[in-house]
Amino acid sequence: MEYITTGIEALRADLVVGFAKRKFLHKGMPMLEKLSPQQRFLATSGFIVGALLVLAFCLAAIATPGIWKWLVSGMIALAGATLAWALRKLIKDIGIHEASVMRSKQEAENILSAVGDGLFLLNKDFEIGEQHSKALLRMFSRDAIAGENFFDIMRNLVPEKIARTAKDYLELLFGERVNERLVQDLNPLDVVELNFDDGQGAFETKFLGFRFKRVFVAGKLSHLLVTVSDISKRVLLEQELR
Repeated sequence: MEYITTGIEALRADLVVGFAKRKFLHKGMPMLEKLSPQQRFLATSGFIVGALLVLAFCLAAIATPGIWKWLVSGMIALAGATLAWALRKLIKDIGIHEASVMRSKQEAENILSAVGDGLFLLNKDFEIGEQHSKALLRMFSRDAIAGENFFDIMRNLVPEKIARTAKDYLELLFGERVNERLVQDLNPLDVVELNFDDGQGAFETKFLGFRFKRVFVAGKLSHLLVTVSDISKRVLLEQELR
C-alpha cells in the first residue's frame, strides 16, 4: 500500500498547492498576476484534470494485484509529467502570442497618434469605428467620435443636399459590384467646406478632403477606410490667386 499512500499524499499536496495559489492570487502574488485570464483558466483546468488523473490511477491501483501495482505507479508519474509539460508549453505559447498582439496594438496606437490625417473605419451602418487617429478629433473639434453616425455629424456641418449626395455615394461604394476606381471622381466630399460652431456665436470654417477606400475581409466588403485631410490652407491660397 506504500505506493497508494504516496499517490494520495501527492494528490493532497497538489490540492494544498492549488489552494495556496488561489489564496496568494487574491493577495496579489506577483507570479500569478502576470498570467492573463486565459492562462489562469488553463492553469486551473490543468490542475483539476491532473488531480482527477492521479485520483483515477490511485483508485485503479487499489484493485490491481501483484506486479501491476508498479506499472500503475509508473503510469501515474508519466501521466502527471506529460500533462505538466503540455500545460506549461501551452501557457508559454499563449503568453508569446498575447505579447505579440499587445506589441502590434501599441504600434497601431502610436501610428494613429502621430499621423497628421484623420483615419477611421466606417461600417455599412455609417458608424465610425472605435480605432481612429487623434487628428480626427482635432479636425472635427470633438472630444470623442467613435461609434457615432457619420452623417449625423455631417448634417450639422454641411448643407443637407451635400449630406444626401454623400450618403448616396457611400451606399454606391458599399455595393460590391461597383468599380471603385470608376466612381472616385463622383466623390462629393473630395473638397468640402465645413462650418463649426466656436461656442461664442460665430463659426470656424474648415476645408476638408475625404477619401474612401473599400476594405475586404475574407473576400467580402467589410468597411470603408476613410482618410480626412485638412486642406484649408491650400483652398484659401487658391481662392486668393483667382
